[in-house]
Amino acid sequence: MLVKKFQTKITFWAGVCLIISATFIVTSFAISMNRWAKEHKTETIQDAKRYAVSIAEKHASAITATLEVPLDSARTLAQAFSGIRNPATQIEIDREETNGILKILLSKNQNFHAVYTAWESNAFDDMDRGYINDTGHDHTGRFIPYWYRNEKKQLSVRPLIGYEKPETGEYYHIPKSTHQESLFNPFFITQNDIKIYMTSLVAPIMVDKTFYGIVGVDLKLDDLQAQVDKVDDIYEGTGRILVLSNNKIIAAATSRPDLIGTNILDITYDMLFQNTPILQSNEISSLQNDFLEVDTTISPGRTSNPWSVKVIIPTYQILKQGHQEMDEAKKDLLQMILINILGVLMFMIVIWFSAGKLAKPIRLGAEALQAIAEGKGDLTQRLPVHSSDEAGMMSLWFNRFMDNLQDLIINIANGLNTLLTSVNNISSSIERQVTILSQQSASVTEITGTMSELTTSSTQIADHASKVAELSETTLKNTKQGVDIVNELQGAMENINVENKRNVQEILALGKKSKEVNKVIEIINNITDQTKLIAFNAALEASSAGDSGKRFSVVAVEIRRLADSVIDSTRETESIINEIDESVNRMIIDSEKRAKNINKGMESASNTSDTFMEIVSSAQTTTNASHQISLSTQQQKSASEQVISALREIDEGVKQSTNSMKDIRSICSELQDLSNLLRNIVDQFNVFENQKNDSSSEMKLKIDE
Repeated sequence: MLVKKFQTKITFWAGVCLIISATFIVTSFAISMNRWAKEHKTETIQDAKRYAVSIAEKHASAITATLEVPLDSARTLAQAFSGIRNPATQIEIDREETNGILKILLSKNQNFHAVYTAWESNAFDDMDRGYINDTGHDHTGRFIPYWYRNEKKQLSVRPLIGYEKPETGEYYHIPKSTHQESLFNPFFITQNDIKIYMTSLVAPIMVDKTFYGIVGVDLKLDDLQAQVDKVDDIYEGTGRILVLSNNKIIAAATSRPDLIGTNILDITYDMLFQNTPILQSNEISSLQNDFLEVDTTISPGRTSNPWSVKVIIPTYQILKQGHQEMDEAKKDLLQMILINILGVLMFMIVIWFSAGKLAKPIRLGAEALQAIAEGKGDLTQRLPVHSSDEAGMMSLWFNRFMDNLQDLIINIANGLNTLLTSVNNISSSIERQVTILSQQSASVTEITGTMSELTTSSTQIADHASKVAELSETTLKNTKQGVDIVNELQGAMENINVENKRNVQEILALGKKSKEVNKVIEIINNITDQTKLIAFNAALEASSAGDSGKRFSVVAVEIRRLADSVIDSTRETESIINEIDESVNRMIIDSEKRAKNINKGMESASNTSDTFMEIVSSAQTTTNASHQISLSTQQQKSASEQVISALREIDEGVKQSTNSMKDIRSICSELQDLSNLLRNIVDQFNVFENQKNDSSSEMKLKIDE
């Protein structure tokens, strides 16, 4: 059962280590796969952004080119019509010829819905009264023809409407106020029950920054819509392109022309993807960022209100390939887990059989030890040696151990007889030693009593000598402390003298600085006097200048007032400096007096120090003599105590030796009993068999190999 447990343990722990290794490998692969997925997602999003930017720029360029055509036409006509009012060119053209030009331009461009011009009152030819309610004119007679394509696709003309008010005529009032080309929000009209979406591009007619009117083109948005419908190359046709005006009004939307004219803030992106497969996926709704957006600005010509192109791509479509790759990676991970499980199982089976083979020598060894334990000391048991590996070496050394143990037991048996004889001899000697030690103990006790009386007398003498030495030591110590105090006093007096001299030097330096300040104050007073004189002259000049010099007079008065203030300040400063000079002189006199007193104190301290040094010399001599007497008495006392201590130790040693001899005698008796018991135990071992020689020969053979 123990062998099976050993085999199970090896298999179990080997399996645990293998499972941990496999788990680590699978976990590392999963972590790497997750990191790769995140990095791949980020790279895919970045690539999609760059791709979307390129798509947006591409369509922005195409849309800009589409818008440039009508804007160039309007700009060209505006520049041409400006020659009517430009004195340098003086182009002569009437209203009928102008209508002809507009009609030709409209007929040549099928994507133009209308071409028009509008002039300020009497700005065209100063003849508005003659054209009241005429073709292309309203009740004011202003030249405002609007050429357009009617329901029958024929060219017609009518006067512009709503141009008077900014609310309805922004196409006129914005260029008028900004003097710049304009691109307006998309709008639609209905012809034959069909909505026609368009936008207006307007150029102002300017001459030397003077506004005379506008030329505009209403462009159909069919071309823009056709361009944004071409999204087959954007992620399998799932991308959407929006053309937005300056006010975020939709001018074209992929697959959703019905949204033209709607503000993008009024719709959701889901509306752009109706009836498309992408919205039918359940995964798209779980994404936090469902769409990728990219915007590019469109600024045709010199317009002040640019449009923009917005590209919208569903995030799921961008990450579709990444999801597929992630699913494949998950399948690979599952396969790796299954392979690792099968590998662990197969490896554990191999380990199980290997552990059984490895445990076989251990099993044989256990059986041999069991035979020794249950056979009451059968030391003739040996293990067969079948290999030269670790298991064979274990059996080999087990046999050698048994040989050594067998020899040891034989030697123990042979030595027991010698031990019993020695124990008997020791017991006889111990009896004789106990008698001798008892006699020595009595003699030592008598000597100890005599030495105790001598020690008592020596102790009294030593105590009196110690007291004398202590008094001498105290006197010497107090005297030295007096000398130290006088020396400290002398040093402090010297420090005070040095500090006093330093203070005198600093006070003298302060006096020099105050004299230098007085010189500076004299210079300031001279400058102030000159300033007052200049201010007085300036005041005279200002008064002679009349009204034009009043302000200068005020400045002169302020300068003279400032000079007076400076004079007062310097006087106060000079007074304070004089007080400082007087204080410095008094401090110098006081410092000299203190220096004399300090010198007298230093002389007194020096005399006192000499006196104390003589006292210290006398006290030192007395202390040395007292110490010599005390030391001699102490040595005598210590010698007596050491003799008594030695005698007591001898007495105690004799007693302990006596007790030890008695203990040894008891131990020898116990040792004799134990020897007899050990002999009975050794007799129980079976150590005499021919197998020993055979095993030893086999062991020698294996070691030689």
